[in-house]
Amino acid sequence: MAYGSVIVMLGMTLLTSVDVIARYIFNRPISGAFELTEIGLALVVFLAMPLTTYSKEHVEVDLLSIPSSGTRRILLRLLAVVCVAGIFGFMAWEVWEHTEKLLKRGTVTNSLSIPLYLVAGVVALACAMSAVAAIIGLFKGDTE
Repeated sequence: MAYGSVIVMLGMTLLTSVDVIARYIFNRPISGAFELTEIGLALVVFLAMPLTTYSKEHVEVDLLSIPSSGTRRILLRLLAVVCVAGIFGFMAWEVWEHTEKLLKRGTVTNSLSIPLYLVAGVVALACAMSAVAAIIGLFKGDTE
């Protein structure tokens, strides 16, 4: 997932650089560059999500004073993992249902006619993997 995210980010960087040069020097922008950048951004975010979840690198805000050890800490961590896994699981389910609708309708992008169900399917899979990563991360041990 990390390599996929990096490859997409590299592709977006190259595409944007070439598009800027083509647009301002040769007055010939790359057709569909905006669409590819939109799709690339979604892929970068969601492909990086499972790794971020597994390594517990999400931005955190401490709203409660969490004890350094004990049953209360374990219960709070379990509650957090259940919430994160539940949210990602719900997102995966909803995006997968949307993916099926996009496939049935044959929805494509405006300029390049890229089937949107492919992108939505990757997002749904990444959300499902993030839910699993949250649960696996629970057993990985406490890094704090």
